[in-house]
Amino acid sequence: VTQMANEADTVRAALSAAMERICHFNGWQVGHVWRKADDGSDDMVSAGIWYISDQAERAVGQLEKFQQICAQKRYSPGEILIGAVAQSGRPHWIDDIVESKDWRRGDAKELGMHAAIAFPVTVEGQVLAVLEFFSDHPAKRDKRFMEIMPDVGIQLGYVIKRQQTEHSLHESEQRRRAVLNAAPDAIISTDRHGVISDANPAAEQIFGYRKEALIGQNVSMLMPSPFREEP
Repeated sequence: VTQMANEADTVRAALSAAMERICHFNGWQVGHVWRKADDGSDDMVSAGIWYISDQAERAVGQLEKFQQICAQKRYSPGEILIGAVAQSGRPHWIDDIVESKDWRRGDAKELGMHAAIAFPVTVEGQVLAVLEFFSDHPAKRDKRFMEIMPDVGIQLGYVIKRQQTEHSLHESEQRRRAVLNAAPDAIISTDRHGVISDANPAAEQIFGYRKEALIGQNVSMLMPSPFREEP
């Protein structure tokens, strides 16, 4: 699972890959991701990321209606299945949602879904997301599966955290580049030995060198004589 997630380019792709692998391995027909709301609260909302197996269209009824219901739902910590997982940081299993008095997302019989499981994706104890899965038939709690899922959630959490960090660094670099390119003054970046590592367009125009010709050269090349000859 984590190998496929690591090979993904985005968080969305990583979670999609993880859901697909888990569904294939355990025979679940539908997978869905919940994430924290953007308002800073600990409420969980749908991330709009789904995995639907090839047989789900036949095995599960009213799937589009169910997706619409999930898109409108919001769960506070401790509330029913998703909120309970987000608060406890532990997986939850329902043998049959048709028999569950806590089910609140449409008529379970009409949906054609029965067994359900949800587990958290965590980093250092903090829940980043909740993944839920559904089967078209009832299923008793799988102890081994329940023991494995927390570790999978931790590994996925680190994959997501790493990708988020890389994305933030990329955005930071883009902002830095935009500032450099717009600056009217020459800006030259060097290492501690004075070797040029970057130059903005204004520096190219002022000094008459292309950036490619400057990178790797000592900054002294831009100094007027006699400063250039000083040791």
